[in-house]
Amino acid sequence: MDSPPTRTLADLTLDDLETAAVWRIEDRDGVEMVTPLAIDDVPSDTPDLLIVRTRFRLANAATFLGFSAPGDWPGAEFVEPVIIHGGRHLPRADEEGSAVAYWATLAATPEQVFPVTAKPEVTVDGARVSRRYARDGRDPDEKRPSFWRKVKDLLGGLGDGF
Repeated sequence: MDSPPTRTLADLTLDDLETAAVWRIEDRDGVEMVTPLAIDDVPSDTPDLLIVRTRFRLANAATFLGFSAPGDWPGAEFVEPVIIHGGRHLPRADEEGSAVAYWATLAATPEQVFPVTAKPEVTVDGARVSRRYARDGRDPDEKRPSFWRKVKDLLGGLGDGF
């Protein structure tokens, strides 16, 4: 099967993602263009900004296809994970950063949506990776220091009696 041609990121479809799992993003005169790449293992040290076909699983076990940038390559932190549904791109967050705005439209309640697990359908440096998104956009598996640990760290030199 022939690779799909270069197109705007906004025009990327599910059919495109089925044809090519990895796409390079380039800015051409202020327009984000994507070009398919014929690879199935993404090196984490690539200088390119890449997106990859990703399977999203909601809390209610419904699955959707879309794309994400699972690597640590330059610019990856600026690429929102996107579910493509009904011919529309549904990014994780709206302009105000609300994850509920778009992904919550995929189920009756936000509790049926979050947490969302994103699993790229390619490997990164030969390994399978995944990420989870809570309703507030954070990774629900990320270890955060407790409130009291933060207070103790802020008070620092007041001794061990705290």
